[in-house]
Amino acid sequence: MRNRAECGPQQRRVPGLPRCHGGRVPRDKLQEAGGKIEVLPLDLAKQSSIQSFVGKFCARAFPPLAGLVSNAGGKSVAAPTRTAEGIETIFGVNHLGHYLLARLMLPDLAQGARITFMASNVHDPKQKTGLPAPRYENAETLAHDFEPGAEAGKRRYATSKLCNIYTTYELVRHLAASPDWRLQSVRVNAFDPGTMPGTGLAETYSPVMRFAWHYVLPALTLFEPNVNTPNRADVRRNSPPDRKGTPLGNTSLMVMRPGLQTLHSTWRGRWSFGTAVPI
Repeated sequence: MRNRAECGPQQRRVPGLPRCHGGRVPRDKLQEAGGKIEVLPLDLAKQSSIQSFVGKFCARAFPPLAGLVSNAGGKSVAAPTRTAEGIETIFGVNHLGHYLLARLMLPDLAQGARITFMASNVHDPKQKTGLPAPRYENAETLAHDFEPGAEAGKRRYATSKLCNIYTTYELVRHLAASPDWRLQSVRVNAFDPGTMPGTGLAETYSPVMRFAWHYVLPALTLFEPNVNTPNRADVRRNSPPDRKGTPLGNTSLMVMRPGLQTLHSTWRGRWSFGTAVPI
């Protein structure tokens, strides 16, 4: 799982990177290119880790961030698990952890900074992605959705991506209404990287499906426009948007259909992270 914050081209700080190598590979590549990098631990499955990361980041008195890329994610068809706070893990990591991190990092964003939430077209049944339609009722229900079965696991993944899209729209609206001119200038986007065969999203699938995912489906990147390698998706993500909420590169924001409930009131009431960040 990865969540990355970026500064200018000569200096990048990477809050959290794949656990398998502790951030060494990206760190080494950036250092070889003459950049400066510092890796700080961050586990999106633990709200205490997110708050600890933000505290360490602030204590180092870094320059303001030019961007926050909320890229970590997982998908599981195995038995559902829980975060350290008892929240269903897919919802907790794919969405809730990113939301908390973004809110806590708002004071450290530079003027004109970008927040990018990783979304997906799996939220839209009309796209016929092969995943069940998402099912959003409220945050409380999603946090305690431990229904067993592979289809339920796939649905949780699709729903977590829908939550990221909802939050993108709401955060854009809230920042635009902020009395703080710096926050008004922050761009917020949801990015669909497309299908990414060969990545770790199939870890809980059957051996046959994992083989196809790693060695067969990558061939589709040669023929299908929305099937990508990580490098190609990264190029698209880095294409600068024209304004808040506009498409990134060749990938459009998922349009929220009229009548669907947003997350405007989701985090009010009992959802409290023990800190207040005005926007």
